[in-house]
Amino acid sequence: LVPPGAREWQPGSTGLAGPSEPSEALPAPGAVPASPSPGGFPPPLVINEVHADPDSTDGDANGDGTANTTADEFIEIVNTGDTPFDLSGFSLNDLVSQRHVFTNTVLQPGCAVVIFGSGPIVGDFGGALTQDASSAALGLNNSGDTVSLENGNLTIAEVTYGVEGGNNQSLTRDPDLTGGFTQN
Repeated sequence: LVPPGAREWQPGSTGLAGPSEPSEALPAPGAVPASPSPGGFPPPLVINEVHADPDSTDGDANGDGTANTTADEFIEIVNTGDTPFDLSGFSLNDLVSQRHVFTNTVLQPGCAVVIFGSGPIVGDFGGALTQDASSAALGLNNSGDTVSLENGNLTIAEVTYGVEGGNNQSLTRDPDLTGGFTQN
């Protein structure tokens, strides 16, 4: 199952480009980046979809049978590289605070992890790993926010959205992984 309003990502469905927001961060412990670049290793991670405003009636993104505007918020991150990537210790943040810290999370090549506001999470979500926000909520601002994936003080990937985040639809890259964000 794929969260309502989300598209299932198929490995190999698009070219595997690097992250849209390049950074000169070192790879996670034990991870080997897809390709080195001058000045550092671009981590092969992309924030592919953000859902800040689930519909209060039909927005049951986590599949638990109940639409909840907090629990059904989600962020999808995809490993576009050729090797597993250890996200353990990385965090998801917005402009207000740290919202999630990854523990024991190794993301396989071409796979996604979807972090929900809270659970229970029911379904297989196209084979993606799923997690509840470690802070018990993502707290994404419907009128605009910046979501960042960080490793310590290094920003690995970042997405900023405006009022379009508050239209009861997710914002997803089109085409997946490499495109700009559109309402889905």
